[in-house]
Amino acid sequence: MITGIAAEEEKVSNKNTPKVGRTGYPSIDKPWLKYYSKEAINKPLPYDTAYGYMASENTNNLNMPALNYFGRKITYGEMFENIEKATDAFVSLGIKSGDIVTGISVTTPEVVYIVYALNRIGAISNWLDPRTDTIQIINELLDTNTKLFIVLSNFQNQFLNLDELSNMRVLRLTVAESLPILPKIFMGIKEESKPSGWLSYKEFISKGLHTNILKFQDDMSYMPAIMEHTGGTTGNPKAVVLTNQNMNTIVQQYRLGGTQLSTGDAWLSVAFPFTAYALICSLHIPLSCGMCCGLCFTMDLKKIENMLLNGKYNHMANTPVMWEQLLKSRKVRNADLSFLINPIVGADTLNIDKEKEINEFLIAHHCNSKIKKGYGMTEVSSAACVTPTNDCNKVGSVGIPFVNTTISIFDMDTGREMKYNEQGEICITGPTLMKEYFHNKKETEAVIRIHSDGQRWIHSGDLGHMDPDGFVFIDGRIKRMLIDHHGFKIFAPKVEEVISTCRCVDKCCVVGVKDKDYSVGQKAIAYIIMKAGLKNGLDEIKNVCKDKLQSYAIPADYLIVDEFPYTSAAKVDYLALQKRYEQER
Repeated sequence: MITGIAAEEEKVSNKNTPKVGRTGYPSIDKPWLKYYSKEAINKPLPYDTAYGYMASENTNNLNMPALNYFGRKITYGEMFENIEKATDAFVSLGIKSGDIVTGISVTTPEVVYIVYALNRIGAISNWLDPRTDTIQIINELLDTNTKLFIVLSNFQNQFLNLDELSNMRVLRLTVAESLPILPKIFMGIKEESKPSGWLSYKEFISKGLHTNILKFQDDMSYMPAIMEHTGGTTGNPKAVVLTNQNMNTIVQQYRLGGTQLSTGDAWLSVAFPFTAYALICSLHIPLSCGMCCGLCFTMDLKKIENMLLNGKYNHMANTPVMWEQLLKSRKVRNADLSFLINPIVGADTLNIDKEKEINEFLIAHHCNSKIKKGYGMTEVSSAACVTPTNDCNKVGSVGIPFVNTTISIFDMDTGREMKYNEQGEICITGPTLMKEYFHNKKETEAVIRIHSDGQRWIHSGDLGHMDPDGFVFIDGRIKRMLIDHHGFKIFAPKVEEVISTCRCVDKCCVVGVKDKDYSVGQKAIAYIIMKAGLKNGLDEIKNVCKDKLQSYAIPADYLIVDEFPYTSAAKVDYLALQKRYEQER
């Protein structure tokens, strides 16, 4: 039991009128609520399936485009028809409420139909990263007792002739299923032959017989809807079970935050179904708002910039790395970005200098919005913080908590709630907390703990602080805290911050490796990307570290590299850097 202060000293009797700074504890004062209207604060949470919620928001939008797949526009009416056909097909195959269907694919219209069709039945869609090791995928299929395995043709070869799949139904998708003829020719898409015994999507749909699905009941809101997998930045990936309420509450909170979200807007969905951000923020949010989702299944910069500029998309979320690259693009530098309403960055923290640079670029190119930052994790359905408007967007912060979400900072050792501007572990509670890690009670209980207010709080593993206005600032990862052989704590983000002050440094990443000179402890290793034309700055870096860091925090080694490895969630892969050093030295 955490011995926090929240709700023990005093409960706020009227959450509509938070008294900022009255106690000094964020979980009680909730200073961020001053940025929300009374209507937003008092609005009841949605109780429906993910499909039911999205469909109910679009009853008057049936003739409007819902999906744009490389020039082919699919209306909401057509999308609902295709979802119904997929629902009938799943039922005819014996898929029922509570069953798990696992898939490996990029985001195509068929994947959208599948996700919502399974949701109508009460089944769970579980999406895996195509780059996952084959043995790990097979173990996932067996562990989840998957009833149907969905594979995109691009990834089918690794699953041919596997004994483990001999008794499992397999549905094969292709990217060309809904692709217009000209893009198909232009992309040079060649169809792999369908393995014997596998179902094509057309064969799958043809099996459907019209059936009556379950009528919505209150408890369905709390039923599992999707399973997504953590990025594995600092540990083994885990399967996160998210409910209908998790998904729908993200949508409602985002809409109530003040971000301009209008029916008929266009949202470029540069995302893949194996991340919570993709399915919830880049699909479920725009579709529930009556927008048109441009489906992009590539991370190729030129293709993304062409889609953004040619389609004049109003909303786009991308990683810090991708935004940096877009700013260097000649096409983007020469473009008028006045159509861009909601430029969003996520997946990793954004350097303050880079944030200022992006904001200056956006203003110079007639975009009326600053870069929109946020913060979250798969375990809270992808998002917990947002910077909804220019007036609610402090440089260096990741924004304020959503209206129904409470974020506070807690001491890592005692569990005591910290006051404003005091550093500790960022913890989150609210209706978007995951149900559990699938079949992993130990890890679930390690990350979700009951605090003294009786609420389930998720411990993020991130170091941070909150200012008196309720803005959250990320100071680093707790798991990136190294302990040397003397027991001294070395915070890798702090070392990175010092190294990044050097004029020759573009990016820096510090990892901990085992100190072979001692039986315990780690030493810090700095990986550095130098700025173009400034390759000879290593002496400067070493001198700055010597001047500004404690002796025990000075890196034991410095390595100049051209690029960093990234995880499937587009975050720096610290584990890969750590392993690289240990293997090469």
